[in-house]
Amino acid sequence: MNPLATLAIFAYNQEEYIQEAIEGAFSQTYTPLQIILSDDCSSDQTFEIMRRAVLTYSGPHDLILNKTNVNLNMVGHVFSVVHKASGDLIVVAAGDDISKSNRVDSLVKTWLPERPAVVFSAYDSIDDSGRTIAKAVIPSTKNKWYGRIYAGASDLGILGATAAYSTSFLRELPVPCGRFYFEDTYLNAMAKLFQEEIRFTGQSLVEYRTHRDSVSNSSGTRTRTTIQSVLSHQVRAAALSANKFDLYNYLIKLVHDSSGRTKQYACNVHELQRLAKQFWYRGAWIDVGFPQRLGATIANLHDVGFLKFAIPRLFGLRVFAVLRSLQKRLTT
Repeated sequence: MNPLATLAIFAYNQEEYIQEAIEGAFSQTYTPLQIILSDDCSSDQTFEIMRRAVLTYSGPHDLILNKTNVNLNMVGHVFSVVHKASGDLIVVAAGDDISKSNRVDSLVKTWLPERPAVVFSAYDSIDDSGRTIAKAVIPSTKNKWYGRIYAGASDLGILGATAAYSTSFLRELPVPCGRFYFEDTYLNAMAKLFQEEIRFTGQSLVEYRTHRDSVSNSSGTRTRTTIQSVLSHQVRAAALSANKFDLYNYLIKLVHDSSGRTKQYACNVHELQRLAKQFWYRGAWIDVGFPQRLGATIANLHDVGFLKFAIPRLFGLRVFAVLRSLQKRLTT
């Protein structure tokens, strides 16, 4: 007998796309399935579209309609719904993406019988109008730093838009006190800290939308560069870096406060502290002067990733290109 699964759509101000997301959820071939339509206190018609869809639904799946009292952001929204889910596996869906009809069925088959903490899949990339940009995209979630930060961890990360989580894993996690932007960043970190298994399937199970209003997957469409657009990009990048700084500090506090836990966190605190400091520099970059920027760059000369971020912003792309060319000559 199949285990009960839950497919949860998490939406916020996505009235333009939510109907397609709902139709994808309702089309699932897997049973038994619980579907949760959850709105994070939208100011547009997103929740009303959800409400109408529930009222007119006549399919085989069990439905729950939910709306938060205040906006919680994605991480808070996910944790607010976890305890409403009855399934053993919670499949996460964004309000602007489309789940293919075999998504839950394929993820459950990947999850069984070992039941790892996380499973995720490949996807088709679509634009804001639903036009296919690329098919069967393998997410580039590998990160060489995972093995340095998390003891014994693989370099495989999570793409939240295609992910599903064991309900037991989510329920044993501490609910974060910070308002972190991306649930997969937090949940990936927690899976690594707990030394949980993350499994991937190459099946393309989601139509993953890229558009300008998307927080995590903005469209690459080129527009005329203006001072205002450059500043807007810099402010957004600084905000995301500051949010990552908050996340790493939160993880450091968790590790320091973990004495007495039955299941200890596996983590290199020194590396976490170093990364937290780097993301503080990135988050504060637009607010500090040249001397502070130069000092931060000198302090991180050993870190290629930070130099790739800092040098073009300090001296321009030409200097960066010359240094890259020089590096290649010296290493060949």
